[in-house]
Amino acid sequence: MIPKSRKEIEVWKACDQLASEGEHITYQAVGERLLKLGYRRGSNSDIHRYLSTWRAMENRVSNDNALPYFQSHSDPLSSAMEQFRKEIWDSAKKEVEKLRAELQEKNTQLILAQARILELDKQKLPEPLIEAIQALSKSRDIELLKLYDHHQAQFDHYLKALTAAKEENIRLNNLIKQMRKQMALF
Repeated sequence: MIPKSRKEIEVWKACDQLASEGEHITYQAVGERLLKLGYRRGSNSDIHRYLSTWRAMENRVSNDNALPYFQSHSDPLSSAMEQFRKEIWDSAKKEVEKLRAELQEKNTQLILAQARILELDKQKLPEPLIEAIQALSKSRDIELLKLYDHHQAQFDHYLKALTAAKEENIRLNNLIKQMRKQMALF
């Protein structure tokens, strides 16, 4: 499934950004994001129509584990672009899964450390030891936040590369269509 109009591309782009930021996707949020991106808001019926196609594509991706905008073409340029997009998509998915696992492990360690601190606190440990443990916990929190920010930046980089590849593929497909039309005239 690929966007078929300029407005649909704009709405999809707004939805992709909102989704990547973890925002709730509503007509209002999409309309505001369109304006923020420098596009015209458009009518609620346009937003509804294209939001529906975006959700259908997102559902297909999550249900079928398919690549967004992925379609089969017989010409070599489209096949090369599809392969390139697929490699970026697979790499991004692997990296995201790896980051999720790392963050889950760090979160588990943090929860265990906090539970241990509470347990030790109940044992009436000397104040300097409690302070040292709390300082260690705070430094761990800071380390986890830095790690999360780093991984979020990497994910954003992969997402930008994927979005750029999607847009380039759309542009190339349109160029191919134009060239085919011109060749048909001769």
